[in-house]
Amino acid sequence: GGLSRRKKTTAVEVQAAPKAPEEKKEDVVVEEVNNPEPVKQEESEKPNEPVESKQEKAEMNNTTPSSFEKKPVVIFVLGGPGAGKGTQCSNIVTKYGFVHLSAGDLLRAEQKSGSEHGQMIADMIKAGQIVPSSVTVGLLEKAMLQSGQSKFLIDGFPRNEENNNAWEQNMGSKIDFKFILFFDCSEETMRARLLSRGEQAEAQGQQRRSDDEESVIVKRFNTYRTETKPVIAHYEAQGKVVQIDASPSVDEVWNAVQEQFAKWEIN
Repeated sequence: GGLSRRKKTTAVEVQAAPKAPEEKKEDVVVEEVNNPEPVKQEESEKPNEPVESKQEKAEMNNTTPSSFEKKPVVIFVLGGPGAGKGTQCSNIVTKYGFVHLSAGDLLRAEQKSGSEHGQMIADMIKAGQIVPSSVTVGLLEKAMLQSGQSKFLIDGFPRNEENNNAWEQNMGSKIDFKFILFFDCSEETMRARLLSRGEQAEAQGQQRRSDDEESVIVKRFNTYRTETKPVIAHYEAQGKVVQIDASPSVDEVWNAVQEQFAKWEIN
């Protein structure tokens, strides 16, 4: 009889546990993600219960786990606009089983979600302001935890020193950072690729991406030169940059990526 009684209380606890944080749903993502309290309380209340993984608990409670089971592997992917990052990221996902996260995509998705946060992001983008790095880092951490996976390619981030500082402060100790995969390419080549990508889209009756317009390309290169290049230099000083020549064909670039992954024993 004792066993079934204990099982019942467990079921009640598991259902009750997520109620407390629910009022905070619209809170800042970073706070929500960084708050390990609910899981810890549950574990200490039931020392005799078999320990479920945080992932399983989260699924039962239908919440995001509050921390990683083990440090996930992270590779940043950087390169100028038109360096071909997206194509190579797809290849890496297929062959090595990484999860591909794009900071820009996460911000756009949050913007569409209609949350308080999303509204703030939309207002800032409209006003031409940069979204605070803590928000971007919070969205990345949330996406990593929700995926339940342990290998991540983070694309187009950190774009500047402020991004990088926020990442190191909040995520540095939680993850196993490998290197920046840096696709290096001359501006002439990138510009030609972006313009031809726009022309191809138009030829297929689709709209040219707004950031593939000639005037915007110039601004994107400028931002990349002044803000992203110093971040690459910062990691280069630590021996954590894998530089790939992105000017040859897609296949040649992919071969170079695979060679480097083998060297770093990533499989």
